[in-house]
Amino acid sequence: MGGRVVGIERQRGAVGSHRLLVAPQRLQRHAQVGVGAEVVFTPDHTVMAGNFINSGGERSNYASYQWRPLHWRPSDIDVSAGIGLGVVDGYPYHNGGWFAALFPMLAVEGKRIGANFSIVPTIQDKVNGAVVLQVKVRVW
Repeated sequence: MGGRVVGIERQRGAVGSHRLLVAPQRLQRHAQVGVGAEVVFTPDHTVMAGNFINSGGERSNYASYQWRPLHWRPSDIDVSAGIGLGVVDGYPYHNGGWFAALFPMLAVEGKRIGANFSIVPTIQDKVNGAVVLQVKVRVW
């Protein structure tokens, strides 16, 4: 594993950073910087969108919907899990066009700080696999 994304995420008014670990055989560019926003409509339903400079040095846009129906509350921490469906563009093996990915999602959130964890599966010659960590800080 190698590679990394550092950026800004918003969640109900949150700012933070995220890290993306990409399969090394396809990794060309290690520093992938981007910005994005996350909106929580209900504890079970969340959307995210943003953009970043991808491993090929091109700008990629992304959008996703997450359904997180499983909830725990250890101490004062909210934990939720479910699945996400997202779309991404800007990769040369898709001629820069949009492609979809289905991925598991785990969110861990305190009063001001949170994190999303996810795995994007590798689909041969179609989607680079990734382990994703998004760190969030609520700003309102």
